[in-house]
Amino acid sequence: MPPDASAETRTSEACRVVVRSVDGPVARELFLLGEPSDAAGDAAAQARAVYAGLDDALAARGAAWSDAIRETIFLASSASELAVVRAARAAVVDATCPPPLAIEQPP
Repeated sequence: MPPDASAETRTSEACRVVVRSVDGPVARELFLLGEPSDAAGDAAAQARAVYAGLDDALAARGAAWSDAIRETIFLASSASELAVVRAARAAVVDATCPPPLAIEQPP
């Protein structure tokens, strides 16, 4: 990690969120990773937990979903999980944000 970067991990019963912050010459970049815990439940509950955790992490840094440039989600089965993840996302994420890239990658 470069000297001008820092990382913080926030853990709850339902998910873990890692936030890496890099201060550049004109902007601070945030990189967020949300990972549901096994205790979170089914795909819908996991998605709600992760988006709530990401939303809290953004707000804690004075950022919002409208500041997002790119989002990638990894799904064990895109056929069965994509719709519920999109529904959870729609409840939290600003509709003007770019759509996420979904990648099927079983754990």
